[in-house]
Amino acid sequence: MPNINLTRGFGIAGIIAAASFLAAFITFGVTDPVSTRSGEEATWLPELADEQNVRQTLSALFMFGGFFVVPLVFGLSRVLRSPLSQLAFVAFVVSVVLLFIQESLGFPIVQFIAPAYGDAGAQQPTLEALARSLDEMREVVGGISTLILGAGVLLYGIEILRSGALPRWVGWYSLVSAVLVFDSIFGIFVIWLISLIIWLLIIGSRLILRPELGGATDH
Repeated sequence: MPNINLTRGFGIAGIIAAASFLAAFITFGVTDPVSTRSGEEATWLPELADEQNVRQTLSALFMFGGFFVVPLVFGLSRVLRSPLSQLAFVAFVVSVVLLFIQESLGFPIVQFIAPAYGDAGAQQPTLEALARSLDEMREVVGGISTLILGAGVLLYGIEILRSGALPRWVGWYSLVSAVLVFDSIFGIFVIWLISLIIWLLIIGSRLILRPELGGATDH
């Protein structure tokens, strides 16, 4: 029974992660915040200052969701019980750590630099350069995080197909989702996020509905 309850707990973590990312997706769609990569040098920081609360909410939702992704994939690795699944778990953990770093790099831009920009006077070019540098670092870290995440989903898909521990369609969907994650580097963010939410829901629901899958891991 403890194994079953633990496996269900891992599945619930996946549902929470999916709900958090879905909330971020809805928030983004409703508020339509300005991109930090705006080409209007003179307006992007003031616009970010106006959207401070929205940006903070989005960042919190992504970080909250990322936190709960870790126990989900840990539970999935318990089910698959293979070196490949362990490697996939490490990839997810690294991706989540990089997600936290990415959001942390954006925090001083939204919280301090953007609000101070309007009254900075002669210091505006300095603040602009600092914000751009942080934003470029944020973009690089985010891109690496996304690539590693895609690799993790790909490895899980391969192992699911190889082991048969989960239905084969879950493995095939994992492979498709991994491709979409890689494609998001080229700007297909919405499709990637939706596919990731669905993947989290699928894995989470399988662990909740079939908790006995993880019961053989603690011999």
